[in-house]
This record gives sequence, structure tokens and C-alpha cells, in this order.
Amino acid sequence: ADIGYRLLPWLELDLRYDVLNRATDTAAEERRFTTWTLGAQYAFSETVRLMVNYEFRDAEALQMADSDIPNQILDGLDDLLSLQVQVSF
Repeated sequence: ADIGYRLLPWLELDLRYDVLNRATDTAAEERRFTTWTLGAQYAFSETVRLMVNYEFRDAEALQMADSDIPNQILDGLDDLLSLQVQVSF
């Protein structure tokens, strides 16, 4: 799901939610990755745009205990801050 709202002609705010279910054929191997993203876009001109996103990321092995190694590894998944500059010509 993705929603954006243009506050001003040059400023847009975004909110996104996504889920990835991986390896769903085998319950023991299934992993779920969920992400909430807050974003902003600032247009310097029609051809130059700055985009900033902060992703709140979570992952888990659904059929395993929290103390099992796959969940210990997935607990190390950090949030992500990204910055992009888009130039169109």
C-alpha cells in the first residue's frame, strides 16, 4: 500500500507498507519481511528532485521460536535511511 500527499507544489509526503512472505512452500523455512516507509520528496525544479525515505523494517521466521538462530539473525535487520537525487534530462 502506498499513499502520497502533496503539501505544496514542490513538497510531497509519502507513507508505504509492504509485506514479503518468502519460502512459503515449507513452514520451517517461511520468513516474513514487513516494512513501513515514511518518505518526502522535494522538487527543486521540474527536472531535479530530492527523495528521503526512512524504512522501519522487521523480519521473522514464523514457525520458529524467538531464540532459534534464524530469528536471532533476522533480529539484526536494522531500519534504513535512504537519500536519492533524481535528475531527468
